[in-house]
Amino acid sequence: MTLAASVPDTWIGTLVRTVRESKKIRAVDAAREEEAVAIACGAGLAGGRGAVLIQNAGLFNCGGVLAGLVQLYRIPCFFIVSYRGDGRDPVYYHAPKGREGASPSRRFRPGACPLPSPIVPPTSRARSSAASRRPSSRAVPSCC
Repeated sequence: MTLAASVPDTWIGTLVRTVRESKKIRAVDAAREEEAVAIACGAGLAGGRGAVLIQNAGLFNCGGVLAGLVQLYRIPCFFIVSYRGDGRDPVYYHAPKGREGASPSRRFRPGACPLPSPIVPPTSRARSSAASRRPSSRAVPSCC
């Protein structure tokens, strides 16, 4: 790992301090979880290895960037996700996050949402039909 992008969170504070003290890993603060993912992906595209350090509730916010960047372009991106809302969490309003927090990790695994197949150009016979004059569309899987 050459870069770790994170959103401030008290539960990963010790980990972020350790990353900041490292001479091999560059720590980058992000305002939002989606930005942290994009920063980590940028590190991967530049030849480095990016990681994202966020909490489970922040993972809920990352659906679009996970599907539209990480999965679509197959960019390696390592996640460390703190688990808020279990019995050890002293903040009562994190409890709903804890109950629902594990489900995004199951939804956003590689291959969980198959991408639609590309549109195949119509044959010359189909081009002359009335159907070819209508806009074409493709179905998006119901999981997306």
